[in-house]
Amino acid sequence: MTNHRISREELLQRIREQGFLCESKWPGCGQCTIYPLLEYFEIDESIFKSASALGGGFAATCEGLCGTLCCGSMVISNFFGRPLEEKENDVFGYRAGKLSRELREKFIQKYDGYTCKEIQKAVMGRAYNLRIPEEKEMFIKAGGYSEKCSGVVGDAAVWVAEVLLDNGVPLKNYELL
Repeated sequence: MTNHRISREELLQRIREQGFLCESKWPGCGQCTIYPLLEYFEIDESIFKSASALGGGFAATCEGLCGTLCCGSMVISNFFGRPLEEKENDVFGYRAGKLSRELREKFIQKYDGYTCKEIQKAVMGRAYNLRIPEEKEMFIKAGGYSEKCSGVVGDAAVWVAEVLLDNGVPLKNYELL
């Protein structure tokens, strides 16, 4: 198959836009962070499925890590984590941890935090529990899916792509100009 040529800037812009659109159409911030990366990197689709309960903090409770950070780290770990055949080795000897901490720092720099609550407060002024129907409706009316968290998804997808590119992960079906 012929590789398509693309500039890094165009690639990252496409990833941002696809992440944003995914969250605005089919909410699930964790999965929507992974979704645009599937087109450009060799990522098993089972990682997308494994991210199902990681949106909205943890299972839409707004408690825990931002789903975009958690799932971004899953993608990073896919490439740089400890494989099963090396399970006896110290997990902290793999690059996944270092690179995921760098990803976390990007969240802190832009959003002053990395939990779902902290990020919702940064982009929406308050946090919402998406399991409570009234709260979810307020979240939607405040632009949670259509603008606010969609922007976070776009950022996270780009940051993960940058980590992958900067650490030598090849593109599938694309070649950087």
